[in-house]
Amino acid sequence: MIYRLVRWGIILLFFGFMLYRFSPHPFNLEKTVQQQLRVMEMPSKGNVISIVEDQHLYSVLFADKEYALFHQIDFKKPFGLFWMPLGGSYGNERKEDILSFYSWGMSTIDDQPFYSIYGYSNDPKAKKVKVRWLPDEEESVNIAADGYFQFAKTFPEDTKQYWDMKVQFFDEKNRFLYELDHMNREIRK
Repeated sequence: MIYRLVRWGIILLFFGFMLYRFSPHPFNLEKTVQQQLRVMEMPSKGNVISIVEDQHLYSVLFADKEYALFHQIDFKKPFGLFWMPLGGSYGNERKEDILSFYSWGMSTIDDQPFYSIYGYSNDPKAKKVKVRWLPDEEESVNIAADGYFQFAKTFPEDTKQYWDMKVQFFDEKNRFLYELDHMNREIRK
């Protein structure tokens, strides 16, 4: 009986050590993001402003108002408990002379392409954003009060991504305002 307790104690100790190796704060998303930013030698102040989940993968948007920076970080949650960072895009600058901006990224996680589209709008008329993932697949979200938006999508490995992505902006009455694409990712005021 005592040997079983010792064995389980060693297993739990090893499990705790491995958990710590993934992240010093595996249960707290904001602290995990801040740790990632410190590793990237970036200011680590700010807040998580958006989390988008698709097939147990997460895209997290983190904004730092003091330095006018925002970051998009990909996460996985093993066992549904631990925030494990998997890459992303760090140090995007929010510029006041830009009307609307978007960027995109892709990570291959467990042999699946995980795409994210994120950005911001300083346009008071823009209330909704729509993205065309594939010729027959679109998705839309409302722009948050702070102007940020993001999308995330996992595709099967054999799906060919439609590279002519269009990001369209609409007003509160759902009227088309303008469109950005991979060649024109921003509009200046």
